[in-house]
Amino acid sequence: MKKTTRRKIAGLAAFLALFTSYLENEIELDYKLLDRSKAFASYSGGYVYIGDRTIRPSIDLEEGDVFVIDSRYDDEPDMKICDSYLVRSKKQRREILEILCLYEECYPSQWNRTLESMELEWTIHNLSYDLNYERNSSTDVDLDNKDEDKYSNKILQKLLK
Repeated sequence: MKKTTRRKIAGLAAFLALFTSYLENEIELDYKLLDRSKAFASYSGGYVYIGDRTIRPSIDLEEGDVFVIDSRYDDEPDMKICDSYLVRSKKQRREILEILCLYEECYPSQWNRTLESMELEWTIHNLSYDLNYERNSSTDVDLDNKDEDKYSNKILQKLLK
């Protein structure tokens, strides 16, 4: 067997091993929207804060808290989960993404992403981060509209379930 073929097989095996480590059994989600709080919601890992870049310095994030930059009214609508690589649990990623969907219901915009495509994009970002691939762009996950089609791959989505 050629050396390059062995490398490709080894790389694929490493990718599949890491990818399957992201798969977890479905667990009951635990999140709630908050009133009278700087945070929009809480989830099983902490609080979810949503706002523009200017409010970030006024928030004292604790371990497990998540800050999301709301750029849904920009030319390319987007929600950017800062330091998304820190959220390791599929359950917690799902909770945060459902919170973002609820946020969109409360404050409608042109932002339009499906839960499944966002889950896939976030998982791939975390996997890229773990493989030390383009860490400068895999530290945060940008959930913009233009990536909806790219991450609507039904086969990969089924692998994540």
